Amino acid sequence: MEQRSAPARIAALARHPHTPVWMLTACIAFSSAVLWNSVLRLLDAPASPISLPWWLIAIGFAVVESFVVSLHFRSESGSVSLLEVPLIFGLLFTSPSMLWWAMILGAVGGLYGVRRQTPVKLAFNVANLSLHVGIAAWLFSTIVGGADPMGLRGWLAIFVATSLSAIVEISMINVVIGVTEGRLLVRKALDVTVFGWMIAAVNSVQALIAAIVIVAEPWGVLLLLCSLAMLFIAYRAYVAERDHREQVEFLHNSTRALRDSNETTAAVSALLDEATSMFRATMAEMVLFTRPESDEPAAWFGRNDGVHDQRSIDADAEAQAYEIAELAREPVLAVDETAPQLLRAYLDANDLKDAMFGTLRSEQGAVGIFVVADRLGTVTSFTQHDLRLFENLVDQAALALENDQLEQTLAQLRDLETELAHQARYDALTGLANRSLFHTRLNEQLQDDPYADAHVLYVDLDDFKLVNDRLGHAAGDALLKEVAERIEEVIRPIDLAARLGGDEFAVMLLSTIESEAVATRIIQTLSAPFLLGPDEVRIGASVGISIRTAESKADSLLHEADLAMYAAKDRGKGSVVTYSASLQQNLTRKQALQTSLRRAISEERFEVHYQPVVRLADLAIVGAEALVRWRHRSGRLLSPADFINEAERSGLILAIDNQVRQAVVEAIPTFDAATENDFFVSVNLSARHLQQPEFVNRFASDIMAGRINPRNLVLEVTETAFVRDLQAASEQLQQIRTLGVRIALDDFGTGYSSLSYLRDLPLDLLKIAQPFIADMILKGDPTFVQAITTLSKTLSLTVVAEGVEDEATLSTLQDIECDLGQGFHFARPMSGEDLLDLMHGSNGSFAGSQHGNLQVSPSARRGGT
Repeated sequence: MEQRSAPARIAALARHPHTPVWMLTACIAFSSAVLWNSVLRLLDAPASPISLPWWLIAIGFAVVESFVVSLHFRSESGSVSLLEVPLIFGLLFTSPSMLWWAMILGAVGGLYGVRRQTPVKLAFNVANLSLHVGIAAWLFSTIVGGADPMGLRGWLAIFVATSLSAIVEISMINVVIGVTEGRLLVRKALDVTVFGWMIAAVNSVQALIAAIVIVAEPWGVLLLLCSLAMLFIAYRAYVAERDHREQVEFLHNSTRALRDSNETTAAVSALLDEATSMFRATMAEMVLFTRPESDEPAAWFGRNDGVHDQRSIDADAEAQAYEIAELAREPVLAVDETAPQLLRAYLDANDLKDAMFGTLRSEQGAVGIFVVADRLGTVTSFTQHDLRLFENLVDQAALALENDQLEQTLAQLRDLETELAHQARYDALTGLANRSLFHTRLNEQLQDDPYADAHVLYVDLDDFKLVNDRLGHAAGDALLKEVAERIEEVIRPIDLAARLGGDEFAVMLLSTIESEAVATRIIQTLSAPFLLGPDEVRIGASVGISIRTAESKADSLLHEADLAMYAAKDRGKGSVVTYSASLQQNLTRKQALQTSLRRAISEERFEVHYQPVVRLADLAIVGAEALVRWRHRSGRLLSPADFINEAERSGLILAIDNQVRQAVVEAIPTFDAATENDFFVSVNLSARHLQQPEFVNRFASDIMAGRINPRNLVLEVTETAFVRDLQAASEQLQQIRTLGVRIALDDFGTGYSSLSYLRDLPLDLLKIAQPFIADMILKGDPTFVQAITTLSKTLSLTVVAEGVEDEATLSTLQDIECDLGQGFHFARPMSGEDLLDLMHGSNGSFAGSQHGNLQVSPSARRGGT
């Protein structure tokens, strides 16, 4: 059977735990008890000519609550009784306190002893009625005072008391309906209140007449009671006749819908609508079994909370429905714990409180099942009378099935299956084959002709993410559609293009063809501008090619083309690479290196070495650059050149940088205490960090945990950090700078060398790359370096020269008034302990020393650059 998830709505009282209703009941009961204790028990009985014993009033309440007429208001049910008769007799002929107790005992006897209400409904109704009677007694006593209760003032008091207390009672009922249904329909609640008040007024008139007759001629009340009983019986007969007419009309409408509708799905939907409306149910469903003469799957139709649905079901669900069909050969009612275990399990699985089950039968046997479930409201569940009507409905539906009225629905399911099969093989966005179909066709090609050529092109778009991030996913989808169209324009009709997912495409080229030429044409056509609404965007593509060999399988060809594509991306945007065995070897090496890197991260095998940064004016050591080294398990100390590229590519650089940064934060206080200068340590920051939204917060936490002065820390970024998204990277750096940390642009001149970076980015230091410094000495012309230095000073940037290798370089930099420098002429990268020794031994300065020949421990000369 079709399983429903737990509905996200407040269900009927009898279905779920009733905490809100119990709380409301407790509030009403408490209010009623307070009213009795503080008012009613202190009031005397009215000065009536006669008095009645409390037990007789209690019997009256029990009788009127035992025999009621049920009325249905939309999803709720209510009942009409002669409650005002014993109420008015009690107001006139007994004390308020005794009346209150008589009502409670009588209501319990009628509601539980006869009508067998559940505890939650019994508690609410008794509490509500007690408050109703308490308010009526208090108002009647207050208005009448010492006057004759049988006079005009007494009549007025009765109408005011019963009217206002009835409004309070009905209002509480509206509130509990709102709680159980999760909403309050104000208009409907107002209609119910007006109707209830009118009933109370009519009953009050009849009860007052009866009271007057009793006082005047006690035996005359028998005539009045007989007339009231006849009126009550007549009304119940009218309600029964009305219900009968509605049932006949319901069966007529249901039969006509099944017989006359040309569109069977609409007919079944109308039938389910009629069933839920007539039986006041939340859910109705129908399961049609697989026909012996057809291979069509079993079909499920449902209506739940006003929402229609239909689908085919699998063999397991059909087998469960067959079990219910065997149990419900004759319609079955499941409303309590006495229901068969299979049906109780169905109710529990679908979060239902009650249901009616029927089997749709033809001459050949069971053809399906019909279920109506979850009676709305809090007064009644499904009854035997409902079950008889449901049995007629099941017979009508079965007859329609026997006459093939549902054939169109099965045809629609066939169409749906065809559509789903298409969706399973083609990409919904571009219309190209998807990965599954591409793999299938490639495999067929390899098996059908063992000697035919087959080339696979793996196409990955360059800079697609930038378009998605800047213009949104809708623009990205439009771009992918046009990419698919351009690829299909390049290839032949016998070739196959597919979208593998995301921004990755594949092409299968059949027969002898120059695959590299096709790949080049694809790159060229995708390099042309794309017009997306008012925006013109440019992307590119990298293509990997694999060529069939005698041992090729579909999986291996795709894998090889994928490897070649990644090699093409490593070579540069817009590249084409054809697979070779060396690519697999490189991949194996990269995977082994990546595995070793992960192990090194978990074992914290990365060390931090420091290269001093010197103020060139007086050669004072004012800082150091932190450089990572990997202490391999073999004992070798590896420089970044051995692993940093793979760390960047795999994303492991984030974890490595975090370890380095934490080590630096821990070391800064020690370095700062070893010198009188304002000492700083610069740390390299991967561009990947600037793509992490949480990086700034994590970085701020590191600074706070280390309790360091943020000015002692400098973050070095390269120009590649700004290529993807200059604005986003700039905003991240500005937030870091707000913390007090300084920002340095590293290796200036080796990347895009955009002078706008110096103007637009939040920078404090500029590091001139080592090749520019070496070229200055080689050519004997410091003009370019001096121009950068002058421009930087104009922009209030501190200039750091990298690669100070000899005295000549130092002298030239001092002549052009470069601020800071670092290089082998001063010291090689060294451990933190060696840097402290160096600072203590030189008093924090290289002035007067032999610079690079300064004696430090041997480890200071290990580790490379």
